[in-house]
Amino acid sequence: MRRALIVIVLAVTLAGCTGSILPTDEPKQLEAGVGEIDGIGYEQDLSVEPNDGLNQSELDLIVDRTMARIEVIRGLTFKQEVDLTLQTRQEYKQSRQESETDETARAWENRIWEAQFIGRVAKSSRVQ
Repeated sequence: MRRALIVIVLAVTLAGCTGSILPTDEPKQLEAGVGEIDGIGYEQDLSVEPNDGLNQSELDLIVDRTMARIEVIRGLTFKQEVDLTLQTRQEYKQSRQESETDETARAWENRIWEAQFIGRVAKSSRVQ
Protein backbone atom coordinates (compact mmCIF):
# COMPACT_ATOMS: atom_id res chain seq x y z
CA MET A 1 0.00 0.00 0.00
CA ARG A 2 2.72 2.43 1.00
CA ARG A 3 4.79 1.63 -2.05
CA ALA A 4 1.77 2.20 -4.28
CA LEU A 5 1.14 5.59 -2.63
CA ILE A 6 4.75 6.66 -3.21
CA VAL A 7 4.57 5.56 -6.85
CA ILE A 8 1.36 7.55 -7.34
CA VAL A 9 2.84 10.68 -5.72
CA LEU A 10 5.98 10.35 -7.83
CA ALA A 11 3.97 9.79 -11.02
CA VAL A 12 1.76 12.84 -10.38
CA THR A 13 4.81 14.94 -9.49
CA LEU A 14 6.77 13.99 -12.59
CA ALA A 15 3.92 13.60 -15.09
CA GLY A 16 4.30 15.98 -17.95
CA CYS A 17 7.61 17.41 -16.71
CA THR A 18 9.75 18.72 -19.53
CA GLY A 19 12.14 21.57 -20.02
CA SER A 20 14.27 23.44 -17.53
CA ILE A 21 13.70 23.11 -13.81
CA LEU A 22 15.46 26.38 -13.13
CA PRO A 23 13.32 29.47 -12.54
CA THR A 24 13.33 32.16 -15.21
CA ASP A 25 12.20 35.77 -15.32
CA GLU A 26 10.04 35.08 -18.35
CA PRO A 27 6.31 34.85 -17.62
CA LYS A 28 4.99 31.38 -18.34
CA GLN A 29 2.50 31.21 -21.20
CA LEU A 30 -0.46 29.16 -19.98
CA GLU A 31 -3.16 27.53 -22.04
CA ALA A 32 -6.75 28.51 -21.31
CA GLY A 33 -8.04 26.89 -18.14
CA VAL A 34 -4.61 25.92 -16.82
CA GLY A 35 -3.79 27.34 -13.39
CA GLU A 36 -7.30 28.00 -12.11
CA ILE A 37 -9.57 25.62 -10.20
CA ASP A 38 -13.05 26.67 -9.06
CA GLY A 39 -12.11 30.33 -9.49
CA ILE A 40 -8.89 30.01 -7.44
CA GLY A 41 -5.73 30.99 -9.32
CA TYR A 42 -2.33 29.40 -8.79
CA GLU A 43 -0.81 32.64 -7.41
CA GLN A 44 -3.84 33.77 -5.43
CA ASP A 45 -3.38 34.69 -1.77
CA LEU A 46 -5.71 32.77 0.49
CA SER A 47 -7.19 34.15 3.67
CA VAL A 48 -6.98 31.04 5.84
CA GLU A 49 -5.95 30.83 9.47
CA PRO A 50 -4.12 27.54 10.09
CA ASN A 51 -3.33 28.33 13.74
CA ASP A 52 -6.76 27.27 14.93
CA GLY A 53 -7.07 24.34 12.53
CA LEU A 54 -8.59 24.41 9.08
CA ASN A 55 -12.31 24.13 8.44
CA GLN A 56 -13.69 22.41 5.34
CA SER A 57 -13.99 25.60 3.27
CA GLU A 58 -10.36 26.52 4.05
CA LEU A 59 -9.20 23.01 3.12
CA ASP A 60 -11.14 23.27 -0.14
CA LEU A 61 -9.38 26.56 -0.97
CA ILE A 62 -5.95 25.07 -0.27
CA VAL A 63 -6.69 21.98 -2.38
CA ASP A 64 -7.95 24.14 -5.26
CA ARG A 65 -4.88 26.39 -5.20
CA THR A 66 -2.55 23.40 -4.94
CA MET A 67 -4.24 21.74 -7.90
CA ALA A 68 -3.96 25.01 -9.85
CA ARG A 69 -0.23 25.20 -9.07
CA ILE A 70 0.30 21.62 -10.20
CA GLU A 71 -1.54 22.42 -13.43
CA VAL A 72 0.88 25.28 -14.08
CA ILE A 73 3.89 23.04 -13.45
CA ARG A 74 2.53 20.26 -15.66
CA GLY A 75 0.87 22.49 -18.26
CA LEU A 76 -2.20 20.23 -18.13
CA THR A 77 -5.60 20.56 -16.52
CA PHE A 78 -6.96 18.08 -14.00
CA LYS A 79 -9.75 15.85 -15.26
CA GLN A 80 -11.28 15.36 -11.81
CA GLU A 81 -11.12 16.71 -8.26
CA VAL A 82 -8.35 15.35 -6.04
CA ASP A 83 -9.42 13.41 -2.96
CA LEU A 84 -8.00 14.64 0.33
CA THR A 85 -7.45 12.45 3.36
CA LEU A 86 -6.34 14.07 6.59
CA GLN A 87 -4.41 12.41 9.38
CA THR A 88 -3.39 13.79 12.72
CA ARG A 89 0.29 13.61 13.63
CA GLN A 90 -0.57 10.84 16.08
CA GLU A 91 -2.42 8.83 13.42
CA TYR A 92 0.54 9.21 11.05
CA LYS A 93 3.05 8.12 13.70
CA GLN A 94 0.87 5.15 14.58
CA SER A 95 0.58 4.06 10.95
CA ARG A 96 4.36 4.33 10.55
CA GLN A 97 4.98 2.27 13.68
CA GLU A 98 2.59 -0.44 12.52
CA SER A 99 4.10 -0.76 9.04
CA GLU A 100 7.01 -3.05 8.43
CA THR A 101 9.30 -2.10 5.58
CA ASP A 102 11.99 -4.43 4.34
CA GLU A 103 15.45 -3.18 3.42
CA THR A 104 14.78 -3.34 -0.34
CA ALA A 105 11.65 -1.18 -0.06
CA ARG A 106 13.44 1.29 2.23
CA ALA A 107 16.37 1.59 -0.22
CA TRP A 108 13.89 2.19 -3.08
CA GLU A 109 12.14 4.93 -1.06
CA ASN A 110 15.48 6.56 -0.30
CA ARG A 111 16.25 6.73 -4.03
CA ILE A 112 12.93 8.47 -4.67
CA TRP A 113 13.61 11.08 -1.99
CA GLU A 114 17.14 11.61 -3.30
CA ALA A 115 15.84 12.00 -6.86
CA GLN A 116 13.60 14.80 -5.63
CA PHE A 117 16.59 16.43 -3.91
CA ILE A 118 14.91 16.00 -0.53
CA GLY A 119 17.59 13.79 0.98
CA ARG A 120 17.68 10.48 2.70
CA VAL A 121 14.96 9.15 4.93
CA ALA A 122 15.89 7.60 8.24
CA LYS A 123 17.35 4.08 8.20
CA SER A 124 14.65 2.97 10.60
CA SER A 125 11.04 2.66 9.49
CA ARG A 126 9.97 3.88 12.92
CA VAL A 127 9.06 7.53 13.44
CA GLN A 128 11.11 9.00 16.24
